[in-house]
Amino acid sequence: KVIREISTNPSMKGQNISISIDQRLQKFSYLELEKHKAGSIVVLNIKTGEILSMASMPAFDSNLIIKKPNKNYWELLLNHPLSPLTNRSVQGLYSPGSTFKMIVALAGLKHKVVNYSKTQFCNGKIKFGDRLHHCWKKKGHGSMNMENAIKESCDVFFYELSKKIGIDKIAQMAIEFGLGEKYQIGFENEKKGIVPSKKWKRKKLKESWYAGETLITGIGQGYLLATPLQLAVMTARIAANGKKIEPTIFKRKEKKEFDKIHNINEHIGLINRAMFKVVNEQKGTAHRSKSEEYSFSGKTGTSQVKRITIEERESEDHKKKDIEWKNKDHALFVGYMPSENPRYAISVVIEHGGSGSSTSAPIAKRTFDYIYKQKI
Repeated sequence: KVIREISTNPSMKGQNISISIDQRLQKFSYLELEKHKAGSIVVLNIKTGEILSMASMPAFDSNLIIKKPNKNYWELLLNHPLSPLTNRSVQGLYSPGSTFKMIVALAGLKHKVVNYSKTQFCNGKIKFGDRLHHCWKKKGHGSMNMENAIKESCDVFFYELSKKIGIDKIAQMAIEFGLGEKYQIGFENEKKGIVPSKKWKRKKLKESWYAGETLITGIGQGYLLATPLQLAVMTARIAANGKKIEPTIFKRKEKKEFDKIHNINEHIGLINRAMFKVVNEQKGTAHRSKSEEYSFSGKTGTSQVKRITIEERESEDHKKKDIEWKNKDHALFVGYMPSENPRYAISVVIEHGGSGSSTSAPIAKRTFDYIYKQKI
């Protein structure tokens, strides 16, 4: 057969590059993740946007892929039920759970549907249409203002708030803080995630948006999906008082000036105060991970993967039952340290880890401990 050349891409001479990953911190992150079946840890330098650690588990040994013979190892990776070839930090898509509540709060404050002192009473559930929407705290939180609702992660407060804001305004704020965006940092097949809106649902699913879906989005569930890298960027932007931190895997040769997110200056301080309380005050959902050597701020998240029936929820022993690993909730934590003039932002996602406060927050704390002691 005659073979003809259709097109060609000329080769490019390689250049020396300087990677921002800190080898010590990357190794530490892998050791933390090895205690679990699957998950991701991403650490960013808030000042520069440089990625200091980006670990994904389960991992694989690239040396065994290129070493001959490699057929058995390659097939083992391809057939592995947890897909070790997936880089979860940029390809894993997760409901952010309660780590998304800061975005809903900022949207509510910006559009003046809530203020600092306005309270909402939580008795553990609200009825919307013909469906009950439950708070994670069965008997409720009582009267909650914005700061305490973030600190104690009250679902009812954010159900009511999201209903008043509307999905499109929430989506706009999520995009401002880096969700639904590919960062093109040099990794193939980076996922964009999903920031749902009325337009998105009409285009993708050919369906109308239902008001009840706004409530579910308000606590970081439903169609909303984000990568661990996006969650770290979101956190860095909050810690930087609304600067649009852009992540990079390469060391920056010059200081980068980041744009500012408009119309949130007067509100971002409340969000940072609330995230401080999550870790450093009694009743904060991450208070058990508080450090005595330095202060850090954050937000826990627990992302439900299996629908809980009314009967299960109302049963006395539901939380005490042993749940199969694949049916456990994903555990999340996002945070930054130190709380004053923050330098490091983190996202921790542990697949089927159960609870953000008991699983992911302690991992973040140990990671921050390591950074603090090693002076990274």
